[in-house]
Order: sequence, then structure tokens, then C-alpha cells
Amino acid sequence: MKEIMKTRYLYLTLTALCATQALSQAPAEKPTPPAPVGVSLFKPGDTGSKNFRIPALVCTPKGTLVALADRRPNGGRDLPADIDLAIRRSTDNGQTWSPIQVIADLPAPDGASDAAMLVDRQNGRVWVAYTVGYNAGIAQAQTGLVGRTAVSHLLFSEDDGRTWSKPVNIGPQVKDPAFKWMGFGPGAGACMADGTLTFSCYANQDGTPDLFSFAIVSEDHGKTWRRTATYTTFTCESQMVALSDGRWFACARDRKGRGTRMTAFSSDRGRTWTEMAQEPQLPCPRCQAGLIRITHPKAPQGLLVYTGPEAKATGRARGTVRLSDDDAKTWRFSTLVAPGSFAYSTPALMRDGRLGLIYEHNHEDMRFLALDLGALTGGAYPSSPLSKQQ
Repeated sequence: MKEIMKTRYLYLTLTALCATQALSQAPAEKPTPPAPVGVSLFKPGDTGSKNFRIPALVCTPKGTLVALADRRPNGGRDLPADIDLAIRRSTDNGQTWSPIQVIADLPAPDGASDAAMLVDRQNGRVWVAYTVGYNAGIAQAQTGLVGRTAVSHLLFSEDDGRTWSKPVNIGPQVKDPAFKWMGFGPGAGACMADGTLTFSCYANQDGTPDLFSFAIVSEDHGKTWRRTATYTTFTCESQMVALSDGRWFACARDRKGRGTRMTAFSSDRGRTWTEMAQEPQLPCPRCQAGLIRITHPKAPQGLLVYTGPEAKATGRARGTVRLSDDDAKTWRFSTLVAPGSFAYSTPALMRDGRLGLIYEHNHEDMRFLALDLGALTGGAYPSSPLSKQQ
């Protein structure tokens, strides 16, 4: 009997070992990526386009959401390429959306790309700032304002995005002729409490290492624009807001790949800046990120809202919303809102006090989320229609 039991034990042990070895030698199954979160606003196939990228979002004083994206009919390639700007509108806090409308379409090989949007809170005008690449991207752009180069254009709407102005070329005002490429944001511009309008920018030029970031500013509701001083080199795709004490706060993509956002402050309206430094509280891979400032009845210093991929280790994934209630000293609220693919993004405060968010899924599908501020802040700052975006 003992021999039988011993033989049976050896048989079961060998069977288990063989099964374990077979499992270890079997090809590992690839984990299923998380399903995309939110409502798709622009996706491959819409209007016959193979790709959409670079999302932006604003909410007008009347409560209309205007979502914007690059329409890239021939694929995901950046400029130089045939790229248009397309929008959709919602008048019910993102529940339903209008058909896609193309608002900028240049003849190939020229293109319109990488837009940022803002709303002038004093008159309701919606502004779109974008780069026109005359058969040129960052690598091909030459110096100057004509020829194979990049030039800054604006569009505006005075009826909540139903109709749009003719393009306004502000290149002569804002582009140093020594610059080669000059791009916007992309994402959100800002309208400060005093009515100052601003769009973040980046450029390159001969004799300066890599790209460098700055902003353009208008103090007369968009009639004229000026450049701020440069934040620093080795940065691009920045966003800028005014803090509660009047300082300006810039947050830029790090071109050196150190895994965080780069930040700087100005106390003299952009004429000088503190040395731009890493912000370990804002981990981010090499990617654009969203930033806006909103007022809130329970937040004396307002709230800064940051959106971006979670960290360097995850790449462009795990979309996270972070909030600061102390003028960017700390970012104590952090919420994962999209566990899968998450690249470029732009937040906007909606009329009902919730946060709207548009983001890239798989660099082709622009998706929309409506988020409750109370849930993002553990109940500290519930969504309030009294809140305002700046």
C-alpha cells in the first residue's frame, strides 16, 4: 500500500511539474487594454478623415461648449501635411453635439494645426489661435514671415461658434523674423481677471539650442498682441494662467524627458521669469498637458486644474486630473479618470460647474468626459454654477 501511495504521489507531483512547465513555456497572453472612457467627438472615418488629433475645448458665457481638433484626412502625420481645423458644439453640457464643421482649410501642401482656444469673458468672443505651416513643420520651417515657414493666425466667433471670422495673420506682431517655427499651446489660452488675453507659444531659431517657450498677450481684447520674455529653452507646448496674487504661472513640456512638467513664475506680466524648474508634483512623460484656473465660492485662491498622462513610466496613458487650491504650491488632489491611452488634453469649466475634458485616445480618437469637481476633490469643492474660468 505504501508503494502504491508513493507511486501515486510521484505521479501527481510529476503531473503538476509538467503542467507548471507547460504553462511557463506557453506564450503569455497580452493584457487587454482598458476600454476608452467618455464620448467620442472626432474619430477616424468621421467626415472621411483618417485621423484626428490635438484637442481643445472652451465653454462660452452662454454655456455653449466648443470642441476643436486637427482634422488630418491623410493620416496622423504632423505638419507639413494637409491638416484642417474642425469643431463641434454642444448647448446641453456635452449631452449632444452638432455635426463636425471645418473652420480652417488651406490648400495642400499647406496646413492649419495645433490650435489653442480661449473665451474673452468680458465680451463673449471665442478665439482660436493656430499655426499655418506653409509646406513646413518644425524641421522644415525657415526664418521670416513668408516662404516655407510657420505663421500665427487667429479666428474669432461672436455667436458661440456658429460662424467664424476670416483668418487674422498676427505673424508681423508676434513672430520675431529670426524665428523659424512658431507654434501655439496647444490647448487652452486664458482670459485673466483684468481682461488680459494670453496664448502660450514655442519657437526655434538658429543659434538657440532646441525649442523655447513664451506667451503672447493682448491687453485690448485681441486688437494687438505682444510677446513675453522666454521661459527657458528645451521646452515646448506650455500653458499659462494668472494666480490669485497677480503672478503669472507657466507650465511647459520638458524636452529633456526628465519625467515632470517644467514651471516658472512672473511678477511683472511676463517681462521676466523665475528660473524654470522641474515640478515633481506634476509627473508627465514627453507630452502636452492641460491647465486652466477657475474661481470657486469655497476656494479663496481659486483652483488650478491640470490634466495629463500620469507619469513617465506609463507613457501616454492613465489620464489624471490634479488640482491645486494654493496657487500651485501643492497639488493635493489627484484622480485617475482614464486608465487607458491618454495623450493631449484640454479641460474647461462647464456652465453647470462641472469640469469638461477632451483628450486623445490612441492619438486618433478625441473623447469627451464630464467630471464632478466634488468627486475630484473629495467633497472639498463641489461643482458650483458660481465658479468661473479665467
